[in-house]
Amino acid sequence: MKTYSNTFSDIPEVNIKFALGILVSAMLILAIVVPNAQAQAIYTTDFNKEEHYWKDYAPKAQWDSLSSTVSNQKLSAKARRGKFGTVDIANTTIPSDGLKLTVKELGSEKEWNASLNSGLLPVKNDESNLGKLTISFDHALSSIRPVLVRIESFDKEKRKTGALEKHVYPATSDFYLRSTMELSEMEASGIGKFNPQDPFVQFSFEISNLERAGYSEDSVALRIDNFAFSKPAFYVSPTGNNSNDGRIEKTAFADPQAALDLAKAGDIILLMEGNYKNPDPKNPLQPAVARFKRPGGPASYITLKNYPGHKPVILCHGSDGVMISQGSKFDFMETPLFSYLEIRGLTIRGNSEEVFTLYPNEIGDPTKNTETRGINIDATYAPTRMYHHIRIADNLVEYCGADGIFASAVDYLTLENNIIRFNNFTTVSFAMAGFSLMMYADFDKVDNVTKILVRGNEAYGNQCKVYKKTGPHKIFNGNGMLFDANSEEYLFPDAYLGRTLIQNNLVYGNGGGGIQNWGSHRLDIVNNTLYHNGITPELKWGNLGFDFCKDVNVVNNIVVALEDRPLDSWMEKREDRNTANIVRVNNLYFGGVKPNIKGQGDIVGDPLFVNPTLDHTIADFSLKENSPAIGAGIFQKEYVPIIDINEKWRKLKSNAVTLGSLEK
Repeated sequence: MKTYSNTFSDIPEVNIKFALGILVSAMLILAIVVPNAQAQAIYTTDFNKEEHYWKDYAPKAQWDSLSSTVSNQKLSAKARRGKFGTVDIANTTIPSDGLKLTVKELGSEKEWNASLNSGLLPVKNDESNLGKLTISFDHALSSIRPVLVRIESFDKEKRKTGALEKHVYPATSDFYLRSTMELSEMEASGIGKFNPQDPFVQFSFEISNLERAGYSEDSVALRIDNFAFSKPAFYVSPTGNNSNDGRIEKTAFADPQAALDLAKAGDIILLMEGNYKNPDPKNPLQPAVARFKRPGGPASYITLKNYPGHKPVILCHGSDGVMISQGSKFDFMETPLFSYLEIRGLTIRGNSEEVFTLYPNEIGDPTKNTETRGINIDATYAPTRMYHHIRIADNLVEYCGADGIFASAVDYLTLENNIIRFNNFTTVSFAMAGFSLMMYADFDKVDNVTKILVRGNEAYGNQCKVYKKTGPHKIFNGNGMLFDANSEEYLFPDAYLGRTLIQNNLVYGNGGGGIQNWGSHRLDIVNNTLYHNGITPELKWGNLGFDFCKDVNVVNNIVVALEDRPLDSWMEKREDRNTANIVRVNNLYFGGVKPNIKGQGDIVGDPLFVNPTLDHTIADFSLKENSPAIGAGIFQKEYVPIIDINEKWRKLKSNAVTLGSLEK
C-alpha cells in the first residue's frame, strides 16, 4: 500500500520502514482517516504491496497478470513492478511502488511499438454513460513521446467485445504527469463495440518510435502509477436540494459546497448546467462558492468538474469561486494538508465590470467585492505551509476582480488548457495576474527536476484598472502570468528544489507583463507566444521579465512588443536586476523600444501572424506560410514539446520545430 503525508511534512529522510513507522504513528495519534477505496471507484490501485494496517485497500488490485508486448521481435520489452512510482512520503526521495515498461536494443530500428498490459481485471459497473466514466493515472517517460491509452471490454466468457483509445502527451522527460480522460473522449479501436458494463476490462499503455533529427537512443522506459477507473460520487444542480443525498441526477444537491462537505478520497463531483452562487457570502466560514474540505490520495483525487456536455458557471460575486485554503493571518487553523485535488471543466466568472457601479464607494480599497479570486489555492496560513498535487485543467476563468487563478506555497501543481481572461480589473493589491504562482513549497526532496507544469493556457486581457487610494503605487501588475519568489531565502528557509516548466502558452494584451518572473529560479520557458503585453499606460512593462532570477531557459518563444515597450525585460529604463544564468536560445523578437537581449540562434523579425489583434473574438496567432518562425526552433532539449497548444504534432523528423505555441 502506498503511504503519503496528508497532514504533516516533517518525516525525516531515513529508511522506508522507519518512515512508514513515523507516518502510521502520527496518523494514529492525530486520528487521521486514511482515504479508502470509495464505492464510486470501479477500479483503483497504487500498485503498492498491502500492509496489515491498510485494511481498506483492495489487496488484489495489483495487476497480477501484468505483461508486455512488442511489435518488433528484434527488440526486448519487459513490464515489471518495483520502486518506480511517485514519491508519496514528504521530505524524502523514496519512490513508491509502480509499474515500468522497458524497451531495449532499439539501435537503428525505426518501426516498433510496445505496450504494458494489465491483464483481464474483474469490475462491477452499472454506469452506461461514457461521459461519466473516468480514467486517471500518473505517467512518466525517459524520453518524451505520445502514450496511447487503451481500455478493452470483455464479456463473462472473457471474449473481447470492443476497445477505446486515446493519446496523452508528456510535457518533458522523467516527469510524472497526471492525466485524466472520460471514456467519451476516446475513439473506438478495432472491431466490436466497447461495453462499459461488461464484467472484465483490460487497460494498456502503448509507446512507439518517435523520429527526431539528431537524436538516438538504445532504450526507452515508461512508468505508470496511481491508476483509477471511476464513476461520479455526487451530482449538483441549481434545481437540486441540499437535503437530498446527491447520489444521482434526480436527487442532486443545490450547492457545490454540500457535495464538498461530504467528498472523500476518490470522489468525483459533477456540476450540472446553470449558475452557482455563494448562498451566504458574508459568512466568514463560507469565503467561496466551493471550498474543499479534505485531501484526496495519490490514486484517489477528489475532483470537482462539469457534468458531461454541460457548462456550469460558478459566480464569484463577493467571494472567491473555488478555494483550496483554510486559515488566515488572524487564525492559523489546524487544517488538513490539501493534496491530490482536481478542478476541471468549469466556467468561473466574477462581476468586476459591475462592481464599478454596484459598489462605487469601495473602488480603490481591497474588499470582498473588489478582490475576488476565481480559483484560490493558498497554504500561506496553514500550519504546514505546503499543499501539493493539485491539477487545474480545461477551465474558463474570467472577470474576477483580483487573480483569475492564484496559488501560493504549493508543489506539484499542474495548470493545463485553461483560458484566463479579463481579471484584475478592480484589485488594488500587490502582484496580481491572470495566473499568479508565489512562494513555492517542497513536498519532497527531489532536486532539480520538473515538478510544476503550466502548459497550453491562454491568458489575455488581464489588467489592473483601479487607482489605489493610498500607498506608493497607483496601478501595479495585472500580468498575464506571474512566477514569483521561489528562490528568496527571506521568504522560505530554502529555495524551491524543483523546476517549473512554462510551455505552449498564448499570452497577449495584458496590462502588466506577459510572463513575468521575479525572485525565482529553475524556470524553463519554452514555445510560448507573447504579443503586445504591458498595455497599461502607467506601467509600459515588457513581455518577459526576470528581476532577481537565475537558472532560466528561454527557448523557442515568439515575443512581439508594442513599439514603446520592452521585449524581454521588466521595464524600459533599466535592465532586470540581479540576474544570473538566463539562457536564451532560438527565440524570435519583434518590435519594442530597445533591442532584445541577444541569445544563441535568436531571430529579429516580423513573425507574420495571420491576424494579430487584442480582440480575442477574431485574433489568430497562427503563422503565415512565409513566417520566419516556421522551422526555426530546436528540439534537442527534452522540455521542448512534441505538440502545440492545440495538440497538433510538432515537426520533429527534420528538427524543424516552429517557434511559439502554434505549430504550422
